[in-house]
Amino acid sequence: MLVNENMTIPFHFEPAYKFCSAATLPLIVRTSRLRFSRADTFNDAFELTPYLIPIDWAEITELGKTNMRAAKELECLAFKKVCSSLYISCFSKNYMTAKSQLMWAHYGDNHRGVCFCVDFSVLQNEPNVKSYYPVEVQYTDSLLEERNRRTLESLDIGMLLGATKSKVWKYEEEVRVIVESDSFDPSKFESVDKKGHQIAVKFNPECITKVVFGIKSSPSDVEEIAKSFCDVRHIPEFTKLDLNPLSLEIVERDLGLKKLILDSQNKVE
Repeated sequence: MLVNENMTIPFHFEPAYKFCSAATLPLIVRTSRLRFSRADTFNDAFELTPYLIPIDWAEITELGKTNMRAAKELECLAFKKVCSSLYISCFSKNYMTAKSQLMWAHYGDNHRGVCFCVDFSVLQNEPNVKSYYPVEVQYTDSLLEERNRRTLESLDIGMLLGATKSKVWKYEEEVRVIVESDSFDPSKFESVDKKGHQIAVKFNPECITKVVFGIKSSPSDVEEIAKSFCDVRHIPEFTKLDLNPLSLEIVERDLGLKKLILDSQNKVE
């Protein structure tokens, strides 16, 4: 279990931002589902690797020299212990800092996509927060040192395995919403693929307070995303990033869509 009642958890009960393609957001809104992925499918080779478990890897490595099958079975057991029930949806603390440009490039479809804001303060008094909670990723100079100073009895072993990364990823300023499928209400999610790499979790699109369009986003994408929110009768703020030709800085401007849509709906009603 990732959370231990006797340890301090770096929960993030503030706004956070999820980057995605322009095609993905309407699916999230219209289906009221947010996909969570098993972390071993992420782009960091160290994500939820069993080698972060503080056991005697020297002994297992030595075993592999004479009995590779037995060593691999031990690794498999460790993998299942770490990865089988933890699913993650990734957010960031920021979308407008200089480092955020990397986020737009890597996760925002090369600036053609969007990011949307979710205010996690609504979860602060949620009684089931331990099965659905946002935590701030911790960054370290050495994963090896972090592993070696712990034992299997360490209270924060779950945080090491599920929410600690090398400092090379610090630019992401990552916030992780983590679901433990073993303890999560099974009526609130379903598997997406047979291999168990992803699950779709029920998500209320009314939690989205703002949508930010990337610099290269198209008018057709803006229109389609706005329509998806109209379909569920929830209108967040809509803004877009642009380059200021005088300062060469990235600036954010309000598209005025929320007022336009609300005024139009009021006239119809």
